[in-house]
Amino acid sequence: MLTGRVQVEAFYQYSFLRLVDDGVEIPAMPRQALAEARTLTGLVATWPAGAVLLTGAHTGHMTVVLEAWDAPPRTAATDWDEVATVTYTSTAGAVRVLHEWESRPPGVAESTETLRLPSGPGPYVMRVHAQGRSTARGVHGSADHADAMLVQFWPA
Repeated sequence: MLTGRVQVEAFYQYSFLRLVDDGVEIPAMPRQALAEARTLTGLVATWPAGAVLLTGAHTGHMTVVLEAWDAPPRTAATDWDEVATVTYTSTAGAVRVLHEWESRPPGVAESTETLRLPSGPGPYVMRVHAQGRSTARGVHGSADHADAMLVQFWPA
């Protein structure tokens, strides 16, 4: 059963955005995380209290939906261009999208919407669904692409 849902218009640069545990010091992204995201799944890599999601465009906005489930959800992978599943370890039991660049466009605020995870701190299965990344490759801030992500969490 779905226990929580948050939708965020995320601003990103350098072809990625991050998810971080809420209420903890923002962890530095390990150097190998981008390389792992590119080579292992092509979409996502995690470390304790954080994850990096690869986008199609270099810079832009995208809709990111975070969902918490108490058991594996039944989302059809055919509705999305790409799907990757990894393990996410939450140290706080809550996660949010991180807008980490000081050069956010006017009107794009720091994400304050937090998704509470159903079992508190601990390991979760994290399934990332992406749409529109291939059509957005190399785009810088264009509204002509439709990058979108759905990120689902449930207890491991």
